[in-house]
Amino acid sequence: MIDGKCKLFISIGVLFLFLSCGGGFQSIEKLEKIEPPKDIESAIRIEPAKKPSKKTKTVFQVTRQLSAFETKEAKKRAKQFSHLNVFRVGEKVTMALTWFAIKAGDVTLEVHPFVYVGDRKTYHFVGTAKTSGAMNLIHSVDDSIESYVDQETFYPYKAELHGKETDRIREGLVLFDYITKNIEYWMKVVHVKKGIKEKRRTDPFVPGVIDIFTSAFYLRAQDLKVGEIYHAEVYNAGKRITVDAEVLRKEKLETEIGEFDTLVVRPIAKFEGILQTSGDSTIWVTDDDRHFVLQLETKIKIGYVVAKLKKIEDSEYQLPKKE
Repeated sequence: MIDGKCKLFISIGVLFLFLSCGGGFQSIEKLEKIEPPKDIESAIRIEPAKKPSKKTKTVFQVTRQLSAFETKEAKKRAKQFSHLNVFRVGEKVTMALTWFAIKAGDVTLEVHPFVYVGDRKTYHFVGTAKTSGAMNLIHSVDDSIESYVDQETFYPYKAELHGKETDRIREGLVLFDYITKNIEYWMKVVHVKKGIKEKRRTDPFVPGVIDIFTSAFYLRAQDLKVGEIYHAEVYNAGKRITVDAEVLRKEKLETEIGEFDTLVVRPIAKFEGILQTSGDSTIWVTDDDRHFVLQLETKIKIGYVVAKLKKIEDSEYQLPKKE
């Protein structure tokens, strides 16, 4: 779901920001809102709040019987994921971005209330990226990304991108079809000067592949141990990315809100089997059963981008005492 000339990768597969040249949002004010294709938008219906009545059939229930969720692999995954104690509805982590000495903006990772896809309980993960006033002089970003993920198997259903930047607006969708074993991908960008670019494609997949944003939460869902390597297959804009995340060590990390015991993770990504990055990104997560992402560092074309914890909002989580 992600394109653009200058990409700020904040860890491999965790978050993307897109920076280039320009300034302010004034140039996009007259652009019309982008509407996704109706056949993709309606293919999976998200039901909020509570499980739908058996008498109420959704589009999903009529057109997509979840045979993939009854396989041996799905049942194996259910043993791993269905009883997770990692995520809490309402949790929110805010991190401050810096690029060189510039305070670039804030990134958030949130868990919204459960929804239902058909009769299946589903996670709703949301991330935002918004640049600061100083960064807006270089490039403005006000983006959000959402993913809907099966609570039992951690199979993704749908991912959405909503972007508003200096000189363009964009909308993207990724839809995982577990009957045809196809991924439907769509992205439309309206640029002030370059006009409209729209891309749509269908790609085959094997259940277990996740979207790029879900990978941030997939890492947290693992039983992380020092010395172990955790594997994920990630889909992004028609490309298959193999990500191996190695837990390097335990480390004390001082943050704005106190000192945490952390695990230090290095992700290594391979695009279509070709090694692209090695050791250029580092992630710090809490060394407990929640695995909150506290800090990210990643090398980009020019310099490094660093994201550091500002705030954890979670009524059940015991924050460290700040000395």
